[in-house]
Amino acid sequence: MKDEEIQKKLIKLESAVLKESTEVAAPQRSTELIDTDLRGSSNSKESLAPTKDDFKYFGGMALVTLGLFLLFQHVKLTTGWGFWGMSATHGIGLLLVPLIFGIGWIFYNAKNVWGWIITAVTVVTMIFAVLSSLRLQFDQMSMLGVVFMLLPFALGFALILQGIGGPNGLKKVIADKIAESKADAKSRKS
Repeated sequence: MKDEEIQKKLIKLESAVLKESTEVAAPQRSTELIDTDLRGSSNSKESLAPTKDDFKYFGGMALVTLGLFLLFQHVKLTTGWGFWGMSATHGIGLLLVPLIFGIGWIFYNAKNVWGWIITAVTVVTMIFAVLSSLRLQFDQMSMLGVVFMLLPFALGFALILQGIGGPNGLKKVIADKIAESKADAKSRKS
């Protein structure tokens, strides 16, 4: 008896799902005139739904990449005084003493943590000294050149925004990320 009831309920559920899927697949169009804006889309709620467009998204990514390329083409690197008076050319040799000491300590006893710490801190300080001695200099160019160089950024970010569904798509992406982070926090607490 229970099996028969379950079968009947499954049949009802199946028919309801099929009915809804046919209604979604072929929405009914009204014969009334609908106001349209300048772009030709209707003012109905269907037009407010975010639609993703991969072509616009990846086109925007390409334009942002082009903008970065143009920007990096006009920036020159020079050296100068760096961190703590050390630069890649001045004073970095003093860091070789603790580096040699740390490497020697590692070869003497590889299990000793202090040898690893001295070596790591010295290497990180050397890398930081070299990077901090670099100076960025922007080439002289006309205002029109700067505008044309930065234009791909504006167009690229606009296309990326349209590619994820416009402002409504952005709101949906942010809401999904917030909901996902809340679900992760709840699962961690459990």
